Amino acid sequence: MLYMGDKMKPREKLKKNGVDSLENYELIALLLETGYKNKSVFEISKEIVDDTISLKDFLEYDLERLMRIDGIKEAKASKLIAAFELARRIIEYKPRRINVKFPNEIYKLVRPYYLGRKNEEAMILYLNNKAELLAKKIVSIGNHSRLELDYKIAIKNALNYHSTNLILIHNHPEQSIEPSKSDIEATNNFIKQLNIFEITLLDHLIVTDDSYYSFLENNHL
Repeated sequence: MLYMGDKMKPREKLKKNGVDSLENYELIALLLETGYKNKSVFEISKEIVDDTISLKDFLEYDLERLMRIDGIKEAKASKLIAAFELARRIIEYKPRRINVKFPNEIYKLVRPYYLGRKNEEAMILYLNNKAELLAKKIVSIGNHSRLELDYKIAIKNALNYHSTNLILIHNHPEQSIEPSKSDIEATNNFIKQLNIFEITLLDHLIVTDDSYYSFLENNHL
């Protein structure tokens, strides 16, 4: 069945016209999925919406309040509370600002990922022009002693994220923090590729389980 009376069902409406075409009660109905006894899912959804004054009021719901509505048991209430909480976190989200002048702060951010890694892996922190972290991505994986940086993927990601500043990180599983000749050459080649797109490499960190080497701190950029 594609229709409810003379109205298209929310799932079909979403597919055909996009999620922004749905009324608030239809979004709730998609989460609830089913009604209860002789009460349709739309009736329950409308009752939830009618119990609020503004959209912000959805964030004030708790399990007890939702379960006072006929047809809402703990499972459905929990699903709604989870969706409302996710919305709250999205609203409250603020990009993390990276202090590029302090490479030790960058090291603290990435160290948990690299602990105990057996192969070399290149990670890039994608930042905007305010030094706010947009994304953190692994762009290349090598073996225990060798890694080839995939410039194309790194730059493609930067363009997709509209990132103007990057920080490159890779690990040395053998626990030596000194950059090799190939590390320095790869960094210089990466900078040349980034310059074509007016993207800046702010730093390159080589990390081990207990320490790091910053190209910025050691004047290698």
